[in-house]
Order: sequence, then C-alpha cells, then structure tokens
Amino acid sequence: MSKKKSTRSPRWSIDALAIIQALQLHVTGKKPLESSQVTAALTLLKKRLPDPRLPQPKKQRAKHDPEDTGSLKDLE
Repeated sequence: MSKKKSTRSPRWSIDALAIIQALQLHVTGKKPLESSQVTAALTLLKKRLPDPRLPQPKKQRAKHDPEDTGSLKDLE
C-alpha cells in the first residue's frame, strides 16, 4: 500500500486547536505540563498561525469598507 503524498503545507498538519486546548488546561491547573512542553507548544503555534505583524497579501486586503464613508467625510 502506498501512501498518497500530501500537497498541503506541513504548517497545516499542526493541530492548533489541540495545542490551544492543552495550554488552556495547563493555565487553569487541570493539566500539568513541563516548561519544555509549553515552549514546544508555543513554538508549534507560531509555526501554524500567521504572524499578525506581517502585511497581508494584496488579494486578502480589504479595498474599502462602504460603512466607513461617514468617518472619511468627517475628516475633510
């Protein structure tokens, strides 16, 4: 049996929800974690989630919010 090669980025194979839930349980005291486990979880989340400080690609950037025209007129 041959495995099908995934075309997805390895970034998407990281289960961010499971990591977040484990960290939430740790913070609330329900799941003890070693400091190295917390560091590893945070590192994986950084790899999985996009950096909000980076500029968005042009195709994802909103061109204009029609509800914001009133505030623009106030500035004139």
